[in-house]
Amino acid sequence: MYAVQIGKLDEATLALKQRESTKRELVNLIDNRIPVVLEEIGRLLREALIILSGSADVGSSPKSTSAATLVITSPNNDAVKGFLTVNGTSIVKGDLTIKFNHYNRGSPYKVTVNNSKPHSLLQLHLARNGVVAATGIVEDSFFAGFDRISLMQMFKRISNQIGQSIQILKAAPEDTLFPARDCDAKMFAPDLPEDLIVEFHVAETSVVCSIFAIQFHRDALPIQIQQLQHKFLTRFRGSLKTSMYKGRHVEILDELAVESVSPQLTRLEAILARIQTICQSTHHKLACVSEI
Repeated sequence: MYAVQIGKLDEATLALKQRESTKRELVNLIDNRIPVVLEEIGRLLREALIILSGSADVGSSPKSTSAATLVITSPNNDAVKGFLTVNGTSIVKGDLTIKFNHYNRGSPYKVTVNNSKPHSLLQLHLARNGVVAATGIVEDSFFAGFDRISLMQMFKRISNQIGQSIQILKAAPEDTLFPARDCDAKMFAPDLPEDLIVEFHVAETSVVCSIFAIQFHRDALPIQIQQLQHKFLTRFRGSLKTSMYKGRHVEILDELAVESVSPQLTRLEAILARIQTICQSTHHKLACVSEI
């Protein structure tokens, strides 16, 4: 009987020591580790915002952390040559020389970005919103005392916001691109002609320039003449893609997409991935420590 009592006492003592150890671990995590983690996340978020906020002196410093001048050149031919300057979330400068076999009689056609009307890249704008929201969550954390559960919820919220930004930058939704969306002709000076589509989007760490030369169907023509016209064009130009654009039938005569890797987007991707890893790791540590 005495041995049984000793055994039970030892078990109770061990359980008490385990609870005390867990409590010390939790206190150390909340009081010492969490503030350091939040400081690091805040620093990374500020760096991400610098990249996404733009610089007032574009071009004055080759080491700008928010602006990047990217070469836009087709790799195997001279279909497109030029450059773009992306500052923060917008395209602010750029020249492209386009040479399509079935556009402008095969002669080069130059387009220039309208400097007075910066073109916002929707994905970067939305990604920035996520970073701003995550920054707000971190800033609020410095003015409140959190328990374990509240901290877990906070890190999950930050991770979700950053995760959404990462997902947004992976690829542009189809409904934001040609032919679902009208080309912004006024982002160029002079305005783009109606039969030339130039658009930009983000694909992870690259800016993608997509160009289409199109021809609108003449709906007023009898259907038989339209069919003959299509047959004639197909004979000399090969198989043509057709689509609906601005509520009208169009044929795509030429098309090209060129990707240019951005150092700023490469850095941004690494920052966002690091923030998400920190949040998920800290959430896991908190989940493994039982609340007393």
